[in-house]
Amino acid sequence: MDEYNFCRSRMQEGEQILWQGKPQKGGVFAAAEPIVLIIGAAWLFLAGDCLFTAWQDRSWALAVLGAVLVIPGLLIVAAKPLHTARLRDKTWYVVTNRQILIKEGDRVVSHPLEELTVPHLRMHRNGAGTLLFYGRRLRGNFALENLADAEAAQDAVMQMAQS
Repeated sequence: MDEYNFCRSRMQEGEQILWQGKPQKGGVFAAAEPIVLIIGAAWLFLAGDCLFTAWQDRSWALAVLGAVLVIPGLLIVAAKPLHTARLRDKTWYVVTNRQILIKEGDRVVSHPLEELTVPHLRMHRNGAGTLLFYGRRLRGNFALENLADAEAAQDAVMQMAQS
């Protein structure tokens, strides 16, 4: 089965695919991940400080509290990047002459031409790029992340805007 078949049922008559792709694996954090990692690291630091204090004071109650606090901190620091990496394997992007379709797992989101703003292209050290879409007209900001051919995706979005 073609990985991009999900878009066929969401396309209108006369709509054409201009570009399709998927994120590369590895290396690039999603937009919110650095903030989440900072919060998780701070949480782990506080939990570790609680455990260290419990060890110094030989306080079992404080040790239990510190151990309980370590678990959410580890989940914050480890789970978000792992979830993003797993989701990248199940993510596909399609740019048509009328919309951008994004499939993440079983969820498909459409961003019609009328809602789009000019994309901002951010190039990464690994040679990939991310197209970021901002604006008040959007149902929220979104991105086409970690693309090997980001310039081709940007060209397709610009071609869509001109049609």
